[in-house]
Amino acid sequence: MTILFLSNLEAKIAALLLEMQENTADFVKLEELQAEIDLFNDEKDEIEMTLLEAMEELENL
Repeated sequence: MTILFLSNLEAKIAALLLEMQENTADFVKLEELQAEIDLFNDEKDEIEMTLLEAMEELENL
């Protein structure tokens, strides 16, 4: 009975460790995606500023 309990406990621990590894990998992927989103937003903001400046120059013509 004790051996079966320990074996079952080991299997549960192994499953939890695997799930933790998968969650960690997902978290790393999310961080990478967030970095890409931040970069995209920075580039978008820069483009918007350039367009606003161009529109102001056109208005001054």
